[in-house]
Amino acid sequence: MSDAFAFQRLAGEQGRAFDSQCRLMLAPKFDVCDKPFRVPGGGVEMDATITSRATGREYWCEFKGSWNGTRPGLMRTDTVKKALADVLLLHVSEQTYPPCIVLTTHMPPPGSAGRQMLDVALESGALFDVFCLSVPADMQRMW
Repeated sequence: MSDAFAFQRLAGEQGRAFDSQCRLMLAPKFDVCDKPFRVPGGGVEMDATITSRATGREYWCEFKGSWNGTRPGLMRTDTVKKALADVLLLHVSEQTYPPCIVLTTHMPPPGSAGRQMLDVALESGALFDVFCLSVPADMQRMW
C-alpha cells in the first residue's frame, strides 16, 4: 500500500469517526439527521441538519475534524475553503436556508489565511458560528 493511499484511507476513517462524534455530542440537545444530505438544486451537500429541542430552530452543519496529522481540523486552508464554499453558496442563493455552523477539532491560528476566511464568513452572516470541540468555551456557547 502506498503512503498516499494509506494517508487517504486514514483521513477517511478519521472523518467518519469525527462525523459520528459530532452526531453523538449534539444528540442530547438537538434532533440530528442520521446522514449527510444534498440540497436540491444547490449542488451542495451538508453533513447534518439539526434542530434545537429547546427553541425548535434548525441549523445546517459542516463537520471538519480529525486528531492525527500535522494540520487537523480547520488548520488546512483548503479544508476551510471546502467548508465555506458550501456555506457561501447557500448564503448567496435566492432561496432562504437555515443558518450554517461548522464543528471542528482544531481552529486555524489567529492571523492565518484560514482564520481570516472564517472571520469574513462570520462577519458577512454567511456562517452563523463555528465551534471547536476541543475548546470548552465553544462547547458552553453551543449549549
